[in-house]
Amino acid sequence: MFFERIVVEGEKTITIDGNVYVVSSAANVDVFNCKMHLVTSVWAPLSTDGIESVSSDNYVAWRKELIANLKKWD
Repeated sequence: MFFERIVVEGEKTITIDGNVYVVSSAANVDVFNCKMHLVTSVWAPLSTDGIESVSSDNYVAWRKELIANLKKWD
């Protein structure tokens, strides 16, 4: 489950589909870091610019880096 980072001091809950969830500070930071890793390390290489930069010469290295980043995220 992804949610926006809670930045309001004292706010410890989020509501998703009518359900209220208590979010600890550690979970708040962990979810934010996970989203940042996805955007910077996984999504960026799969963007249009990232895909267009792949050639037969650098495909293997590009693929290895992408897979390594996916494993880090997992």
